[in-house]
Amino acid sequence: GLVADGTGYGTDGAVWGCECLIASLLDFERFGHLAYYPLAGGDLAAQEAVRPLLGLLSDQDLHEMESILAAIEPDRKKIETIRLQIQKEMNTVPTSSMGRLFDAAAALAGLGTVNTYEARLPMALEAAVDENEEAAYPVEIRQNEKGMILWNPRPMIRLLAEDRRSRVPAGRLAARFHNTVAEGLRTLAQKAREKTGIRKTALSGGVFCNRYLTNRLIPLLKQDGFEVLFKHRVPANDGGIALGQAAIAAAKIE
Repeated sequence: GLVADGTGYGTDGAVWGCECLIASLLDFERFGHLAYYPLAGGDLAAQEAVRPLLGLLSDQDLHEMESILAAIEPDRKKIETIRLQIQKEMNTVPTSSMGRLFDAAAALAGLGTVNTYEARLPMALEAAVDENEEAAYPVEIRQNEKGMILWNPRPMIRLLAEDRRSRVPAGRLAARFHNTVAEGLRTLAQKAREKTGIRKTALSGGVFCNRYLTNRLIPLLKQDGFEVLFKHRVPANDGGIALGQAAIAAAKIE
């Protein structure tokens, strides 16, 4: 299962949002995920794109990013406060959220800074895609000491920022980001199959309401020999949760 969403409470207390799960109706194993980055600010983190962006750039010297950050958040004191929160781990949680990664990318592409309603920034990023752009950023995936497969999003965000400074048009930035996300999810599926032999892949989570991403990823998975399961009569986002819970309950009762 490839699951991509904004916020989910993980079994380790972190905020999950991009996972590769080996699952049945009775159990699941977390095989891999988007590598954690710090997310500061509680509920505000789902609204203000600067918060996940600063978390994703927390390992960087931000001197070269000053003009871009100022365009996203003009209040320098606020930026310093969020950075201090992250450094001191105050009101900050580790997250693998794909939704917040989309927020950060939309802000870097100059498409907005605040989710004034749910998923506004990710939808703006999808709408901006230049479908003639086939380029993607490198995907950095490794296995940690516990055997977990981790996809590091930070290099992609740094390259996106470099392209923004080089005045690459927003449509091309949006396409490169989406293309990279598709390649990252594809690589997670490949690595899961290498370990398990499973050739059936299910896609779920609110991020898969994004037609460009879904229409790019499914052919890639089929090209790799996967049987792809995707919802048609049930929403890919939270609207499908109750049905899934009922299916699991029924399986456990049986």
